[in-house]
Amino acid sequence: MGHYPFATGTASQFLPIWAVKPPIYVYFTLAAIFLPGRPLPAGFSVLFAENHKFMMKYPVVLGCLWLVLGFTPVSAQSSLLWKIEGPELDQPSYLYGTIHLLCKEDLSLSPACQEAFAATEQLVLELDMDDPSMFATMQQVMVMMDGSELEGIMAEEDYNELQQFFLDSVGMGLGLLGRFKPMILQTFMYPKLLGCTPVSYEEEFVRWAKKLGMEVQGLETIEFQMGIFDEIPYEEQAEWLMETVREYDEAREGLAELIEVYHSQDLDALIETMQASMDEYEAFGEMLLDKRNATWVPIMEELMKARATFFGVGAGHLGGEQGLLSLLRSAGYTVTPVSL
Repeated sequence: MGHYPFATGTASQFLPIWAVKPPIYVYFTLAAIFLPGRPLPAGFSVLFAENHKFMMKYPVVLGCLWLVLGFTPVSAQSSLLWKIEGPELDQPSYLYGTIHLLCKEDLSLSPACQEAFAATEQLVLELDMDDPSMFATMQQVMVMMDGSELEGIMAEEDYNELQQFFLDSVGMGLGLLGRFKPMILQTFMYPKLLGCTPVSYEEEFVRWAKKLGMEVQGLETIEFQMGIFDEIPYEEQAEWLMETVREYDEAREGLAELIEVYHSQDLDALIETMQASMDEYEAFGEMLLDKRNATWVPIMEELMKARATFFGVGAGHLGGEQGLLSLLRSAGYTVTPVSL
């Protein structure tokens, strides 16, 4: 396992981090998730096909969104990569905290990460990003389930402002997007927000896995993730969307700051950066982080017992009393940081 077919130094990877001020960063991370819906009306399939390559990269945005929620200090030795060992494991497994959206030039994977990846036998992400059926599934889940339209759940002034924003910044009007769940519309803002075509760690990890002939699996299904976000009222999603529009410049600055903190691997600093935004979304934190973490750990245990596994999930899932690092330790595993 000593040989690994990866370029050294920087790699086309992805880390997504969202804007900083409340509630902006939440919009960015929640946005790219694709929720269950009804069949798309005529014309939607064409529109979706033109954007699916970009959107397919970010169904995992859940994890990215909760990159910060519930994030509390876990160790004086901060790291994004953690080694998992236990008496029932023949070989170590690894857990990597990702960010789901970033410009290619801002992405880098160290040789230590590449070596850890090559020492495992399967890749497990929040979702199975190598599942060919995901495209078909997403076509069914982008619209609001109750038949609502954006124009009907927003004040006329807000809708007109959003329409103009999309024309000016995204290069297209709302049009057929009017039935999209408001968080979905965030995906159309990412390129402008970042100033590039976003990439992600998950996509790069899948590329590595294919080169090594490794199986790719998911900790949960896209239907499950979609269901979580259908529990957030569409009207509230629309309000968050408008906050993003009105604080767009601030969001760009916040995103740049967050990326810098993420690269420092200082979990405490990341918490401090995001602390101001957490309280406002506490109710969603348990639903989006804690409950999912508790569900994932037994699945991770079975996967690790079968084969050495490389896990890639949003960094927000790692820290805190209910974070994966703490839960794995409570389950009897030794979890140690890997220097990057």
